[in-house]
Amino acid sequence: MRDYGLILMILLCWQAPGRGQTGAARASGVDAARVTALAKMYFRDCAELPMDVAVTTVMTDAHGKLKRRSQSSVRFLFRGYNQESGKFSFHSDTGWTNTRALRESLSGDFAAFVAAMRLAPKKDSSFHFEIQQPAQPGDPFLVTTKDGDCPEFKQLKDWIFPEKPCISAQFRLAGDPTNDLVFEHFSFDVTNLPGAAKVAEFGDVQVLGFRCEGDFQKASLPGETQPYLLPKQVVTSVETSKGKMVITNQYAPQVPKAGKK
Repeated sequence: MRDYGLILMILLCWQAPGRGQTGAARASGVDAARVTALAKMYFRDCAELPMDVAVTTVMTDAHGKLKRRSQSSVRFLFRGYNQESGKFSFHSDTGWTNTRALRESLSGDFAAFVAAMRLAPKKDSSFHFEIQQPAQPGDPFLVTTKDGDCPEFKQLKDWIFPEKPCISAQFRLAGDPTNDLVFEHFSFDVTNLPGAAKVAEFGDVQVLGFRCEGDFQKASLPGETQPYLLPKQVVTSVETSKGKMVITNQYAPQVPKAGKK
């Protein structure tokens, strides 16, 4: 008898609140137009790409005592980034006995897409950021953005992520500025805190801190001339009035070989 498990199909549209102003870049460095062009190349629609996700959750109480440590895996179907609409969709599933891991893994999935859409917003959105040029040759460029006019913090029902993310974010852009630059890393903090939420095993809490950090990985699909950027690892840390929850997602793409369907 086949176990169909729990399947979640997500279609979300998150638009950032007002943002800061674009910082001027030196002529010899990377400017706003270059950052936007790179984001639109790396974060775009693509054919469906299955990924295996290893999920580790660690929960500690207010005194730092371990409450739970769990490890599991879920299946994740990546469907790219829709820049025209500002939406993204993905499909995630697991066995019935593993539904907690599936719901917890979604925090990292959401974080990766929210970060990408900050750099490649929908067509009619303005995008403002600051660019910090490298202090030394070989150092990365740092791209930062901060939302303004944030709504009250609300948690998505059943999932550990803000309903309307309002964040301060930083992206690390590395490589040769004359040839091959790539977004390596992102981090962001939710800024409209504290806020009320319900967190598994803690119950009703005040969320005091919410931070996501992630690394990207390149993937080339058959028939595509340009690579995509996919999440490689995302760590979501949630500080609450009753303790801390840290969820780590590690992504392994199952890239099809050329000529195979």
